[in-house]
Amino acid sequence: MKNFATLYNFLDRAIKNRNYPQNTALGLRAALNLFKNELNEDELNSLDVFKSHIDVITQTVFSKNKKLNSRSLEEYKSRVKKVLRDYEEYGVDNAKMSNWIPKSRSTTARKRAPTSSVIEMKSGESQNHTPFISHTNMHRIDLALRGADTKFTLIIPHDIKKTECETLKNILDSLCREEKNNHV
Repeated sequence: MKNFATLYNFLDRAIKNRNYPQNTALGLRAALNLFKNELNEDELNSLDVFKSHIDVITQTVFSKNKKLNSRSLEEYKSRVKKVLRDYEEYGVDNAKMSNWIPKSRSTTARKRAPTSSVIEMKSGESQNHTPFISHTNMHRIDLALRGADTKFTLIIPHDIKKTECETLKNILDSLCREEKNNHV
């Protein structure tokens, strides 16, 4: 019967055969360690029992590790499932293990979003605007002006200069209309 320790042995063999890079293997081992701490005797002694209880075990891991957010927990769970899948695919048969060619990931450089400032003004449905894509190093100020149908959104850099503020003030002043006095 295959037990949980078999997964560690599989990882060691995969590292020796260069099927996993060292950093990947460390991440997979960390995920196994996190789950191992919450396993009962039956789950430690049988991979089939462990696989059938993985969702319940995940909830236990999450409740006992409050420092983890849900995204991190899902990542650990996916790493454990990856080890299980790879073990079932390649670890059971030595011939498959020796012929295993790991998939290589190709990465492309991400283009950095411009850190420009944007002013959006909309009044009801009269003006169309494109949704703002979040930029780093920016302040975003949403302000309801005359109720729910009039909104003012200002997005400015964190390091805005005094001269730039003056320019923005002048633009806003030029757009302002005089308020009519409705009092008798």
